[in-house]
Amino acid sequence: MKTAKLLSCIIVGSSLLAGPALAQSSANSQFITEQSSSEWLGSKLIGLNVYDPQKNKIGGIDQLLVDRSGNIEGVVIGVGGFLGVDQKDVALPFKSLKWVSQRAANRSDATTASNTSSTDASKGYPDHAVLDMTKDELKNAPNFHYASDTDKSPKK
Repeated sequence: MKTAKLLSCIIVGSSLLAGPALAQSSANSQFITEQSSSEWLGSKLIGLNVYDPQKNKIGGIDQLLVDRSGNIEGVVIGVGGFLGVDQKDVALPFKSLKWVSQRAANRSDATTASNTSSTDASKGYPDHAVLDMTKDELKNAPNFHYASDTDKSPKK
């Protein structure tokens, strides 16, 4: 009888000790501790140059449009102008861009490098993007308007 009581105390005691350890391991699983080779740093995508297929610079990425689920839906590309003056903002779906790594940028056919996770991982972002449009096509595209720009109601 004494052995059964001692055994149940040991079982209850070990379960009480294991509880915090289990809670700690499940709490730690919600944190990301390292960037994977398939992930880019969003802050590094902003400012990347965008080229046409003939390797002519046609603009630069000014913003990323992120939905409430965390998916990047689009990119805002600044076209034309000088140092932001007279620049036009055009938005396109994120998937319309082909991402090019540094290694591919040094090869003659840079547009074939859309899956370059091994070289991008060392920097955390691609070298540049390629869009199957010309600068003139972007200049003639509809302007993108930020939500804060479209609210022209008077302030109270």
